[in-house]
Amino acid sequence: MALSHVSEFAHVQCSSGGLILPAHSPYDRQVVRQHVQQLVGPIGSVQLGVDGKQWTVTRPAGRPRSCTECAQPQLLRCSRADGRTPICIACVLAAPNENVSWEDQ
Repeated sequence: MALSHVSEFAHVQCSSGGLILPAHSPYDRQVVRQHVQQLVGPIGSVQLGVDGKQWTVTRPAGRPRSCTECAQPQLLRCSRADGRTPICIACVLAAPNENVSWEDQ
């Protein structure tokens, strides 16, 4: 079973290596978001596996577009290989039945 299918963990992977982080609580997911933010800057893109889904996370060039899920700016853009419309990191890391917090996106 892929790590991204285990809801208590997030798998962050980039060209320099990877991290497996807990993703059970809102605090855990905030820590995952902070690690992804720090890695995307110098590297350009990061692969994120969480809640059974795989995402490519990038920082959009120019003015951020609005997230189709929450309407907030996509400061970090999360895309899936299946071609679905990209959404923001806050929506990706929102736990099921959790209100999305857009702070520190």
